[in-house]
Amino acid sequence: MKNNRLLRLLNNYLLKLYFTSCYQKKIFFLIAASFFFVSGTLAQPVVITGKVQDSTNNAVPSATVLIKNTDAKIVLFSFSDAKGSFKFEIPDSLKNTGAFIEVSALGYSKEKMKLEPSKQYYLFVLKVLYGELPEVSLTSRQKIKSSGDTISYDVKSFEQTEDRSIGDVIKRMPGMTVADDGSITFNGKRINNLIIQSDDLMNGRYGLATKTISKEMIKKIEVIQHYQPISILKDKVFSDDVVVNLVLKDENAIKLSGQAQIGAGLPNLINLATNLITLSKKIKMLNSIKYNNSGEDYRFDFKDLTSVNNIFPKELLSDAVLENPGLPNKYIYRNNSFSISTNNLYNTKDSTQLRANIRYFYDKNNLNYNSYTENYILNDTVIYKENQSVKRMPYNFDAGFSLLRNKNAYYLKDQLQLNLKGYTNNSKLNFNDDSFPQAVSLNLKNISNNFQWIPSFLKKDIITFNWQFSYYNAPQNLNVGRGIDSSILNNNIPYSSLHQFAEIPTFVNKLSVNYYINNEKRLQQSYEFGTENKWQKLNSTTYLTQLNGSTNAYTGDYGNAIDWKQNSFFVKTNFFVKKEYWRINLSVPFVLQQIKYTQDEYSLNANRAFFAVNPELKGEYYFNGENSLLFLCKYNNSFGEIEDIYKGIIVNNFKQITNNEAFIRELRSNEINLQYKMNRSLKMLFLNIAFQYKNSLLNAVPAINYTNTIQQTIYIPLKNTQSSLLCFANISKYLFPIKTKVGIDFGFSNQNAKQYINTQLVPFETNSFNAGITADCKLIEFASVSYSGTANWITSKEKNVQNNIKPISSNVNVYNQNISLTIVPPRFPLFITMGSTFQINESSFSQRNNYFFSDINFRYSSKKLRTDFEFNIDNIFNVKSYNIFSTTSNQLVASNYELRGRMVMLKATFNF
Repeated sequence: MKNNRLLRLLNNYLLKLYFTSCYQKKIFFLIAASFFFVSGTLAQPVVITGKVQDSTNNAVPSATVLIKNTDAKIVLFSFSDAKGSFKFEIPDSLKNTGAFIEVSALGYSKEKMKLEPSKQYYLFVLKVLYGELPEVSLTSRQKIKSSGDTISYDVKSFEQTEDRSIGDVIKRMPGMTVADDGSITFNGKRINNLIIQSDDLMNGRYGLATKTISKEMIKKIEVIQHYQPISILKDKVFSDDVVVNLVLKDENAIKLSGQAQIGAGLPNLINLATNLITLSKKIKMLNSIKYNNSGEDYRFDFKDLTSVNNIFPKELLSDAVLENPGLPNKYIYRNNSFSISTNNLYNTKDSTQLRANIRYFYDKNNLNYNSYTENYILNDTVIYKENQSVKRMPYNFDAGFSLLRNKNAYYLKDQLQLNLKGYTNNSKLNFNDDSFPQAVSLNLKNISNNFQWIPSFLKKDIITFNWQFSYYNAPQNLNVGRGIDSSILNNNIPYSSLHQFAEIPTFVNKLSVNYYINNEKRLQQSYEFGTENKWQKLNSTTYLTQLNGSTNAYTGDYGNAIDWKQNSFFVKTNFFVKKEYWRINLSVPFVLQQIKYTQDEYSLNANRAFFAVNPELKGEYYFNGENSLLFLCKYNNSFGEIEDIYKGIIVNNFKQITNNEAFIRELRSNEINLQYKMNRSLKMLFLNIAFQYKNSLLNAVPAINYTNTIQQTIYIPLKNTQSSLLCFANISKYLFPIKTKVGIDFGFSNQNAKQYINTQLVPFETNSFNAGITADCKLIEFASVSYSGTANWITSKEKNVQNNIKPISSNVNVYNQNISLTIVPPRFPLFITMGSTFQINESSFSQRNNYFFSDINFRYSSKKLRTDFEFNIDNIFNVKSYNIFSTTSNQLVASNYELRGRMVMLKATFNF
């Protein structure tokens, strides 16, 4: 026994030496082998065997198997083989000393068993750990790493020489897509936000960041699933959010970088821009000033790309022009745009974060547009022919200021937001061979504040306080000269012009308290209590100017002056359970809503209370660390808004009038979602398949009456059943040997709805199918090519058609192909990019339209001057006109746009 104890002490020493230092491993193994040989001669060896598997009975290879003594010191160690098996020869006396076997493997729980004198076979069943994996590289060459809920992309592994911004690199990464507006999607799900070194610099408007931040500043890009930014809630409150985090190469370096650009071209083109950037752990700054008239759209810099829902009323008036049919803006956008944007964030020493975002945009642009619309009614077709020359002057100013303290002990955030925006649009119109002007304007004012406080005065439980308030108003004015049928508005008496005014001033106040109970347990509970108050007034007046110059209000009704008060009281219960292979979340909001609206002129004095229970059940089942099945079952009962109940007519534009029966709309819907996600980080393969079905019951049906000059819509109180089905699948794969990213996607949707068309109730079915393929590959060292091809088929048809009656139906097909070739001559800093777009549009009433666009760009990069010189030609073949088709339930529209034609520009960009 003394000899065995001495041998064990020597064994522990040698093992400790091995695990603390890898020096002279060969000598260690020689000594260990000699030692175990001697120990075998002094003690009777006993063979024990075992197996390591997971709970689905699959073997776990390469698991670490350790035999430890009562002091938790390692006595022996081994690894499981490909079948999960392991084997030891141990001294018989070791079984009586309290020693135990410990088994661990990457991504699994650690398990222990005590050595028993009579037991020679040990079976270990390891549990999978989801979202808790230590960081480990899943690929050679470090392209992609996976660490629990975070997938990291190494920027250098995906960038190419011709890339400038970090957005160019993101487009090449498997599983990631970037839309034209700058929004990012990961494996079929739109991300909630883009952050920089864990800080939200852009306040959700990150389109400018992806286009401006240089790839040289970023080390890696992290996709963080189940992102919980609040420190006090981490590992306590589950989140479904997905964000992209840009990780800096050097977070401690505070240095200023940026670009200054000047460009000029034909016909009369100018492009000026300067960007100033500082990105560090303490200070983050992204400021820019830009002007151009070459078709570059700055409005995406102001677009909130987060998934926040809009709570404000919709605009009531418009110029009825589809601004862009889907072409790149440089072909169609005749602009004079100015933009200034300042985004500054400062982290103090005491963990206080201060942020200011101030942006201003102003533009003058022109659009020449005409359309041919077939409105299908039973046994007839009403045709609208329209030609517009529109001059637009939009502006936008927004300023946001926030203070944040995000500590482990508490969380405090206050965010103030101011937004002023609007436009003035003037049109020269010809509608059904009648010429007249139209002008529409909007001036929006919005101020809001969001306060959130999460203290830590409870030992285990958590309580949060939230207060939000906002004021919103967007008065609109519409002037139409002689365009609206006088039989509807002026008793068949011709008149000179029409003026329509409309506004919905809105004030919203919301207070809530959320209480989380003992979230360290597997069953997490939370209870939210709150109230939301909304005060609104819908004002609208229609004025007519007679031929003699006098102006009077429309006498067919009293106009609109509706007072609306909406008070909601809610209790939301939430239960969350996390097990080894699944998570499930049940949310049950109880809502008591009181709605009161009045307008004396129509004897409206309604005061109604509604009670709704809107349960939502969602969960996720994990097949393994990177495969999961998500499901969602939801019931929703919602009620209408003030813009649904106005009785007085509102002239929306020169060809559309709306009003309503005064009743509160109620929508009841059931929704089922299923989604299968597969992330194969090791193989750089991402797959997403989704199914969504929704069935709705609405107590309102739109009744549309078509005449030769106007479309008048009124909602009437009738039962209206609607349904929609959506299925889609996408796959993204990176082929490392040939440096190629390939993406394939399919989608199908089906929608069923009813509407009255000239007093006849007609059910419609709309089907849409789309398919696409993308490829981005490096052909050879100095050439790369990217390709995308999409096809869309849309069909709308009348259902339940009686015999001998021709059904209402229409269809539109669009095929689009884009290819781009970039050549980088060896040892010469020249980049040549040639791009082409080929598109086919066809519909049920028109012949096929074919379009071919082509561009070329030459860029020379001078390291000595730190300047890039560019020469580009857009729309080489000078395409001046573009037709596109669109379809809705009973409409088929052929739209024609005047394009900019060929453009030539020379630019110089200085990098500092």
